[in-house]
Order: sequence, then C-alpha cells, then structure tokens
Amino acid sequence: MEYLQVVPTLGFVSPYFLRAEGGSLVTYSQYLNGSSIIGPAGYFSGIDQMEVVMGAHLRASLLFEFGTFKSKVTGFEVGFLGEIFSREIQLVPLGTKNYNFYPAAFVSILFGSRK
Repeated sequence: MEYLQVVPTLGFVSPYFLRAEGGSLVTYSQYLNGSSIIGPAGYFSGIDQMEVVMGAHLRASLLFEFGTFKSKVTGFEVGFLGEIFSREIQLVPLGTKNYNFYPAAFVSILFGSRK
C-alpha cells in the first residue's frame, strides 16, 4: 500500500537564550561578544520573541503487511518525510548554513491484531 500526505504546518521559532553571570539572559551571538555563561536559560525564555513560520509537511511511504492469520498482523513501513518552510530557520546562528527544508527517512515495524 502506498501512502502520500501533504499537510500545511506552522513552525514556532524562538531564540535560544543562555544564562550569563549576574542572572542576565543572552543570545548565542551576544555570548560570542564576551559574556560569561553559567548555563542554559529556562524552557520558556524567549517565548515573547517567538515567530510563526508557514510550512508544509510531506510524507511518502510504502506499507508492507504480513499476516499468517486473519486476527494477527505484522509488517513494516518505509518512507521519507520532509518539512519545508517559507524561509530559512536559524538553528545555529553563526558559522553554518541554515536551511528551509529538513528531510528524514524512517522505518516503522508493526505488530498487532485485527478485529
């Protein structure tokens, strides 16, 4: 069985903050300017600076089911999925290329029963 799905998605992008000496929060680019870092900031730091980026999720796969009995099923699914966004998503601020398309391949193993 073939499976193809294209779904619109929303990407929520917020800056990654670090905790500097004295309790202040700095971004990675500010860290490179000489701040002394003592650890990561909390999970929700930077949520007020979050941006929404439109995108699409593409999934294509092949499903192979094997069943020796009508009530039992085993199988596997192999496929590709990708996320594409309307602009580049900045994962690492400096020194690397950032992309707007993120591909992945997958294999799912299925065990179960039918009713």
